Amino acid sequence: MLACILCAVPITVLATDVALMGLFPGKAVLVIDGGAPKTMSVGQVQGNVKLVDVDREGATVEIDGKKNRLALGGQPIMAFESHGDEANGQTVNLTADARGHFSTVGTINGATVNFFVDTGASDVAMGPSTARLAGIDYRNGESGYAS
Repeated sequence: MLACILCAVPITVLATDVALMGLFPGKAVLVIDGGAPKTMSVGQVQGNVKLVDVDREGATVEIDGKKNRLALGGQPIMAFESHGDEANGQTVNLTADARGHFSTVGTINGATVNFFVDTGASDVAMGPSTARLAGIDYRNGESGYAS
């Protein structure tokens, strides 16, 4: 799978990571962007996250105006807002897979590729076959290893 290729296109990505840790009547304990757990009441806003609803099985949050459902004991959700020439104002919501990883399909220079998204990554990597598919001359890039 391809490591995050976001530097290959002219965009900046801002991500919000939200996990549900606990439920109380009218309240939820959320971890936002890896911070300390915060107990929020329905209607309360923390940054760009609003707690919309709580029931016995989970909570509904609104991130940048888009509603997302969180299940108690489920995987966290991550919302990405892109700002760039073609993607200005678009939001992409990704849900972690069973292993807690975020992945999606996207395009680079019109070529369809798989993205493995790591918002805490210090580097961006792609294999030679993906670079060729996207029309990128990888031989002019910096060589390295990723796993």
